[in-house]
Amino acid sequence: MMGRMASILLFTFFLLSIFFITWRSKHVDSNDSFASIEPQIPTIFVHGYKGTMRSFQHMLHRFEYDYRWGTKSMVIRVDRMGIVHISGTIPQNLKNPFIQIVFEENRTSIEETANSLKKAMRLLKENYSVDELYIVAHSMGGLVSTKYIEDTNNLKDYPIVRKMVVIGSPFQGIEQESYHKLNTGKAIIDLKPDSLALLEILNNRDQFSKKTKVLNIAGINPEYKDSDGVVSIQSALSARNIVPLENYHEIIVKDKLATHSGLHEHPKVDKYIGEFLWGYN
Repeated sequence: MMGRMASILLFTFFLLSIFFITWRSKHVDSNDSFASIEPQIPTIFVHGYKGTMRSFQHMLHRFEYDYRWGTKSMVIRVDRMGIVHISGTIPQNLKNPFIQIVFEENRTSIEETANSLKKAMRLLKENYSVDELYIVAHSMGGLVSTKYIEDTNNLKDYPIVRKMVVIGSPFQGIEQESYHKLNTGKAIIDLKPDSLALLEILNNRDQFSKKTKVLNIAGINPEYKDSDGVVSIQSALSARNIVPLENYHEIIVKDKLATHSGLHEHPKVDKYIGEFLWGYN
């Protein structure tokens, strides 16, 4: 009899404990709950050589409407005179704000494009209190963003890049002679293997922020053997020679969709970006 009573009392205590824990979780002090929420970090999308507003249009649409990972809230346009025009804003407490930047002078050098990016980033810091951000960059945009990080490391007037995704970026240049014959502009000089611009980025690797984590996504299309049709796998993966090893991650996408212009439309690439930047899978 005593044993049965003890069992009943233990079971009753167990039920009361579960009730208290459940009640406590539902009635937690609002200040404690608010304190656990971290501020959302904006993500800026940086296009490559000859890029336009359309370069990231489909990816941004998928991220916002298909996956509901965030909201495109701002567009930054740098005109051919180097003047920065901003439309939209960054509402307080907005979940994962997306910012698209468009360089109208889209064939100019890596240095000039990086300077335009610096102008835009400084305005984000001054006028919108953006202290840190993420970057998603395609092709030459990855080189421009890398130069931005090196040039502004430890400078308080610019946002810190906490995470960066580079997609099909030619860190050792583009080897195809046909590519250089078909295209024009200062950027083409910079995109040649062993160019002064690429050597400068490599030589300044000690200035690459140790606060920046990088995901490098490269493509191999079977039709082109060891490249995405424009950028060789060796050139793309040479980012590992610049980014501190402890902060560097790389993924190679191998299939018929992994073309240079197709990488930022690839569903696997979407998945890798979502996991790396925001923890979605």
